[in-house]
Order: sequence, then C-alpha cells, then structure tokens
Amino acid sequence: HKGQQSFVINNEQKSIIRFFSDFTEELIIGMENTGRYNWALYDVLKDSRHRVFVFSPLHLKKSMGLVRGKNDKIDAVRIAAFTYKNYQELPQWKPSGKAIQTLKILLTERNSRVKAKRQLLKQQYDYAKMKHLGIDQSLMVLNKQQLALLNKQLVMLESRIEALIGSDRDMNNQAKLMRSIPGVGKVLCWMMLAKTEAFTIITEPRKMACYGGVAPFSHQSGTSVRG
Repeated sequence: HKGQQSFVINNEQKSIIRFFSDFTEELIIGMENTGRYNWALYDVLKDSRHRVFVFSPLHLKKSMGLVRGKNDKIDAVRIAAFTYKNYQELPQWKPSGKAIQTLKILLTERNSRVKAKRQLLKQQYDYAKMKHLGIDQSLMVLNKQQLALLNKQLVMLESRIEALIGSDRDMNNQAKLMRSIPGVGKVLCWMMLAKTEAFTIITEPRKMACYGGVAPFSHQSGTSVRG
C-alpha cells in the first residue's frame, strides 16, 4: 500500500538484530517456513515482543491462488499482505523446544543423505552407457564407496533420532502409540512428531486428518459425481 517499504538484509543474527532495533512498537511479522534458512530469524524473534506467524509454502500457495511474477521482493510483499489480512485468525508462532529443534535438524540431515543416495543409485544405470570409454568400472567403485559412507551416516543419524525420542517421555509415548498403528513405520512416526511438534501445534483429530490428507470430505459436482 501507500506506506510500503522494502528492505534487504543479510540472513545472520547480527544484521537481523540491527534491523529490528529501529522498531520500537510491537510488530506483526509473517514469514514462509523455509527450513534452516529461518533459523537465524527464529533465534532473534524467540524472545522478542513481536507477534510472529510462520506459514508453510503449501498454505501460502493454496491461499494466494494463481499469481503472476515471482522474485524475493514480490514474494515478500505477498506474504506481508497475506499476514495483514489473516493474522487475527491464525495461530501465533511459538519457538520449538530443544528436543523438537534437534529432531528437525536430524531429520533434515537424514533427508539430504536419502536424496544423495537416491541420486547415486540412479547414476549406476548410466555407467553402462560409458563402457566404451573405459571409465564405467572406476566410476562404479567411487559410487559404491559414496553409497557405503551414506549408509553408515544414515545408520548413525537414525540411531540418534531413536535415542532422542527415547529420552523424551512425551515423544517416546507418542511414538509408541503411532507405531502400534498398522502401516505407520519409524520414518512416518518421526516426521509426524516433527511436523506437529509432538502434537502441540495440532491437537484436534480432524485437523490432524486434514493435515495428513485423510479427512473424509464430501465430493460432489452437480449431480454427476457423488462420494
């Protein structure tokens, strides 16, 4: 709107603290959840007097609908407008506890290695095409060495995740309940604990079903489709 201003600051605590020091009044702050790129901002805002709202990328995409143009400045303006319009109806962000923060970091590290492993396995199928160059076997050796290292790291990370959950009474009880459900394995259990912050930010069964995409909504279009 008329009083709109845009700023660019470094994504580090010192720069963020300096930026917010110019504002003496309580602010309403909205941001997209971009994982580890939010961490410096979280650390600064966790003890502030400001009202903070964090939105998932999917929530923003669904709420804004089809939009044209995309860059950091345009995205920031859209998120600010969305926050201003909806903040009174949205839950305010609260900093995660130490155990949940650690769980999220370990899961992020695990996920990056799972992706790397998937890529390495995919590369193995390409080596057959390089046989005429005489480098297929040497590349396969390097590939398998990297896979062995990733597998070793995945075992270590998963062991730390299990130990972390086991050391927290609430998370441990919730994990046992979830894994008693047929079809719920360890990875889904870990992700549910992280995404719901041990079921403290989603506490109602129907909201949990909606979040998981299994809520039974009616499906009707005119008279041709019913379900």
